[in-house]
Amino acid sequence: MDNPIAAVTALVSLAHSLFDFASKIKKDDISKDEFLLKVSEWNKQLLETQLVITDLINKNMALEQENRRLKEHESDPLIWRNAKYWKDGDDVPFCPVCYESPERYRHHMTPYSPTAGAITYTCGHCKRYS
Repeated sequence: MDNPIAAVTALVSLAHSLFDFASKIKKDDISKDEFLLKVSEWNKQLLETQLVITDLINKNMALEQENRRLKEHESDPLIWRNAKYWKDGDDVPFCPVCYESPERYRHHMTPYSPTAGAITYTCGHCKRYS
């Protein structure tokens, strides 16, 4: 059970089973052992369904986070200049290695001057120099 439809179907099935069982109890047509067995079966079904729902919630949260990150990239485009990505009006570039990765991370680079007068940048995340 790894999709929402299966989880809902399992819950509906559990509810039907509970109603059927309740009618047997009303008729006094059930033994104590049968009752305890049914309760343990329902408990197992309920726990499995809770796991599926928890997994779906986690997947939904991850998708929402990814969606926010992608919207951020769309709303604030970067400009390619001097082999780095720049935000319009910003003095510090973004790391091209990180930005071009599948995750499209935006990491500001740090100015780094190994020799006098030459300004290069380093990324604190991937440690690349540019």
